[in-house]
Amino acid sequence: MSFITLILTAYFGLFLHWLKKRTRKQTLSSFKNYMLKHRNATKNSVISIFAAITALYAAGDIELSKQTFAIAFGIGYSLDSALNKTPEED
Repeated sequence: MSFITLILTAYFGLFLHWLKKRTRKQTLSSFKNYMLKHRNATKNSVISIFAAITALYAAGDIELSKQTFAIAFGIGYSLDSALNKTPEED
């Protein structure tokens, strides 16, 4: 159960990265359209997030704490920020 919770927390970080771009008017697309429009970058981001959370989970006995949630959120947000740099074409 904790693995799924960490994955969802990381993907929430990915979603908030899109929301930041939307708020700053760097994209006008909805979340779904943005992800579909930048399919390759999104695929790389999603796979990398999954791999990073899997590595975190495999590293040892994971307790769900504020720190663990912050790490999972940071993984999702920062990996999407690093990998999803496709220029917007709205």
